[in-house]
Amino acid sequence: MPSPEVDTREDVAQRVLDTFESVARRPLGPLSDLYDVPLGKHGLALDSITIVEALIALQDSTGTPLGALLDDGPPTFGAVIEHFAGA
Repeated sequence: MPSPEVDTREDVAQRVLDTFESVARRPLGPLSDLYDVPLGKHGLALDSITIVEALIALQDSTGTPLGALLDDGPPTFGAVIEHFAGA
């Protein structure tokens, strides 16, 4: 069951960070440094299973479908934020 709607981009960004850190079981760094960083091996070095698990958790918690988010490979952290913020 989706949680109440997130109102601000900052709330979405924090939710994305918290979810990825929880699934990865490690801190990813300050939110302000992550926006343009790819999630995969050329950025945060998250494996594909971790990326998909975090995205599914975000989809479930927000009610926002993944859609085409992964069509071009692992997205940047900022692309995930924008997707779940509805941009």
